[in-house]
Amino acid sequence: MPQIKTSRRLLLVVAATLGLASPLTAAAMAAEPRVLLVLSSHGQAEDGGKLGYDFHEFALAAQLLQANGVAFDIASPKGGAPVGRPSGESTARQVKADAALMARLQATLPTAGLRPADYAAVLVLGGKGPMFDLRSDAPLQRLLSGVWQRGGVLAAVCHGPAALLDLKSTDGRPLLAGRRVTGFSNAEERRFSGKTLSQLPFLLEDALQAQGARYESRGLMLPLVVSDERLITGQNPLSTPPLVEALLQALGRTPVARTPSIEEATMVLIERHLAGNGAAASAEAGRHDPLLLGTYGLLLSEGGAASERLNIALAMLAQAHQLAPDHAGMTAALASVHAKLGHKPEAIALLKRVLLQQPDHARARQLLAELES
Repeated sequence: MPQIKTSRRLLLVVAATLGLASPLTAAAMAAEPRVLLVLSSHGQAEDGGKLGYDFHEFALAAQLLQANGVAFDIASPKGGAPVGRPSGESTARQVKADAALMARLQATLPTAGLRPADYAAVLVLGGKGPMFDLRSDAPLQRLLSGVWQRGGVLAAVCHGPAALLDLKSTDGRPLLAGRRVTGFSNAEERRFSGKTLSQLPFLLEDALQAQGARYESRGLMLPLVVSDERLITGQNPLSTPPLVEALLQALGRTPVARTPSIEEATMVLIERHLAGNGAAASAEAGRHDPLLLGTYGLLLSEGGAASERLNIALAMLAQAHQLAPDHAGMTAALASVHAKLGHKPEAIALLKRVLLQQPDHARARQLLAELES
C-alpha cells in the first residue's frame, strides 16, 4: 500500500511538470482530499450569536461532508468554541445530537496553525461574523491564498465571501476581479438583518463589486450557487447544500444521492409558486415547513404589493394554513392578504377563528375592527 501511494504522488508531480494535469485534476486525483470549514470568531454570547457564525449553515455542510465520506477540519481565527446564531431546523437538530461532531465544534483549530498543503478545499461559512473578522485575519488570508495557488478549491456561502475580498492573484490583481460570484445580497441584508444592519462595516454585494467581481443573485433567500473555475460561492444559507455538492464535484467526487431537507423541499415549493405554478404545487405535511412557506408568502404581501404578487402570496399562505391550521399567526396573515385583495367575508371568517383561539390577538382584533367598521 505505501508503494501505491508513493507512485500516485510521483505520477501527480510528473503530470504537473509536463503540463498533463491541471491543478484541479491533481486535487481530484488525491486519495483522501481534506476540506477545511472556517467559522467566524466574532460572535458574542450576550447578543445571542447574531454577529457570529450561522449554525444552520455549519450543520448543512458538516452533515453533507460526512455523508460523502470526506474528512474535514473546523477552524476559526481564535480557535476554541465560537459563538454562533442558534438554529432549530431539522438538520441542525440532527447535528446537535452528534456528540463527536459537537465536541469538535467546541474545539475549533486556530487559523494560525494551519497549512495550505493539508487541504484540497476551504469552505468559509456565513453568519454576520465573517464581515468583521475573516477579512482581516492574516493567517486565514495566507491559508486561502496558499490553497488557491496550490490548485485547491475555495468556496464560501452567504456572508462567507467576505473572507475572499482582499485575496490577490499571482499578478497582484484582486482574485475576484472579473470572476462570477454571489453572496448575501443588499436586498436580503436590508430585509432580514434588522437592527444588526447598522452595525455592519459594509454591504457584501457592494464590496464584491468594488473588487471587480461580476456579482449575481436571485430572489430573497432563493438558493443560488455560482462556480467560476475553482471558486464556488453561494448566495444565502439555503444555498449551502448545493454549494457543498458543487465543491465535491470540483474535487472529483460524485455526491451521494440524498433526500432534500424539509427546508430545501419548501424552497422548491416556493419557487414553483413564484414561477406561476402554484396551482400544480402541492404541500405535504412532514415534507414542507409551513412557517417557512407562510413567512415567504407574508413577505410577498408586504407594502403596496401588486395584485399578482398578492395572489401568489395568498396561494402560499393558503397552503401553509392547510399544513398548520391551528397556527393563529398564519391564519391572521392569510386573513390580511384576503383583505388586501378585497375578499372581505373570507378575511372576517378567518379573523374570528383566530380570536376564538386567542382572544387577545391584537393584530386580528385591529384588522377585524377595520373590516367591520
